[in-house]
Amino acid sequence: MRKDATEIQSEFDNLRQIRDDLLWSNARNSWIRALAPTDVGKIGEELAVKILGGSKTKNNTAGYDLDVNGMRVEVKLSTVINNDGHSILIWRQIRPSDPYTHICFIAVYPNKVRMFLVPKEKIPLEVLKHQHGRGKELDIFQIHTRKIDELFSWMVDHEL
Repeated sequence: MRKDATEIQSEFDNLRQIRDDLLWSNARNSWIRALAPTDVGKIGEELAVKILGGSKTKNNTAGYDLDVNGMRVEVKLSTVINNDGHSILIWRQIRPSDPYTHICFIAVYPNKVRMFLVPKEKIPLEVLKHQHGRGKELDIFQIHTRKIDELFSWMVDHEL
């Protein structure tokens, strides 16, 4: 039952879904949304080095991304996304057992960027939500909020 590649492509094209996100249309920072997640992470690390100084870790399994004046800094970048009609920020892949001393949270909005350098002990455990379903045995969490302009007080207290 071999099908013609042109027919398959045509049917695929018919299924194309376009999400108009007016928030990001013609926005200054829209370029970042076209990048793969690993590239977005690298952009976050580069920005953190430029703003905080320090250097990237040589070992990508160290459990943190940067060494900055004795701090071990994990970098997490989130762009505002539309989730069921609500704007939301989600910082993913947070592992509390990793040996970082700070998390550099970066929030990318359509036309601005905010950065926060939060000591690990200032991050309330109740904001950490298990990322992969309800698997409590996995040490992988995320932090999300729909209050994209107010954000958390514990985060805003450490805004750069």
